[in-house]
Amino acid sequence: MAVTSSDKVLLSAALLIAIASAAIVGTLAARRPAGSMGPLPPLELADATYTPTAPDAPPIKTERWEPPVAQKRGREWIYDTFTPPEIFYNARSKQFTVRPPTSLMDDEQREEFCLLYTSPSPRD
Repeated sequence: MAVTSSDKVLLSAALLIAIASAAIVGTLAARRPAGSMGPLPPLELADATYTPTAPDAPPIKTERWEPPVAQKRGREWIYDTFTPPEIFYNARSKQFTVRPPTSLMDDEQREEFCLLYTSPSPRD
């Protein structure tokens, strides 16, 4: 597999960046004095045994909600909890049409569902 000149340029640029970053980190590490953190304090363990304690429970605020008001279920009421409207898009008129769910429409507004069957013509 042949290496093109653009690949050589990218590889050499990556190598130069790696060398430069190593030089920068090396100079920063050399400038930092070795004993700048100071001595660590001695670790002292207590002789008492550990006894776990549970924190007090936070106070609970209780509220009473008012019961919901009754909604009118008149002629305009067509939606239940899980009955979304049917939305159609007409490509010719470029408009949306919204139709209420068929299960909640009045009987006079329901559309009849029918299938048209045409028998195949016999081939000669």
